[in-house]
Amino acid sequence: MQLEPTMFREYDLRGLVNDDELNVKSIFVIGKAYAAMLWQRGIKSAVLGYDYRSYSEDLANAMQKALLESGIDVISLGMISTPMMYASQYYYKTQGGVMITASHNPNGWSGVKLALGYSHTLVPLEMQELRKLTISQNFVSGCGKLQQKNCYEEYFADLKKRVQFERKLKVVVNTANAGMGAYLPKMLVRLGVEVVPLHNELDWTFPFYNPNPSSVEMMDDTGAKVRETKADLGIAIDADGDRLGLTNEL
Repeated sequence: MQLEPTMFREYDLRGLVNDDELNVKSIFVIGKAYAAMLWQRGIKSAVLGYDYRSYSEDLANAMQKALLESGIDVISLGMISTPMMYASQYYYKTQGGVMITASHNPNGWSGVKLALGYSHTLVPLEMQELRKLTISQNFVSGCGKLQQKNCYEEYFADLKKRVQFERKLKVVVNTANAGMGAYLPKMLVRLGVEVVPLHNELDWTFPFYNPNPSSVEMMDDTGAKVRETKADLGIAIDADGDRLGLTNEL
C-alpha cells in the first residue's frame, strides 16, 4: 500500500478519514510499519490512546491489532489526551507510544502521533523511515499481549505534585465539547479551583465550533464568559489536550 505522501508530516501523520487516506486498513499498515521500527530499536511494548471522535476508536483498534500481530505488547489507555499518553510511557515503562488523534483539526480528520522512546516523538528522518516501511511492507510477525489501563489517577497524582496555588482561583474551562471535557474540569476542581464550565459536555459533532484555541471564535467565547462571570482566567483547550489559549478579563 502506497499511502499519500503528504500525510507524513515532519513530526506526525495527518490525513482525512476516507477510502483514500486514513481508514482501518491504512492505519493497520501504518501500525505494522511502526512496529517494525520498534523492533529495530529493541522496543517491545507501547501505550495506545485515542481522542474523542466518532471514528477514533475504530482506528485505534486497527492500530492495536497491527501492533499485537507484530509481537508488540500493548497497553490500551482508551480515550485520553496526548499528554496523558506521553506521561503513561513513564508510568508503565514503555518506550513505544501511539496517539490516534486529529489534534485541533476539524471532524473528518485524524492522525497518528508516535513515540520511539521516553519524550521522543518521531523526527523528520524517522517519519520518512515510517513511510518507506509502509511502501516496502518489510514487516515483522509475532503475538503481543494486551493490557487495559486507566491512567487518569496516576496522571492526576503526578499533576498535583507539580501544581500549587497561592489562592483559590475561578477559571472558565472551554473544551468545545471535545474529549478534554472528560478530564480538565474535574482535575481543576480536585486542585481546589472553582470551575466555570463552557461547552464541557462531550459531543463529537462539536456543535458550537471546532476545538481549536487558535480560532478567534473559541477565544472570543471564552473571554466573554470570563468577563460575564468575573473569573480570574479562561482556558480554551484543543481536542487532544496539547494546545491551549488563555484569556483574562480584559
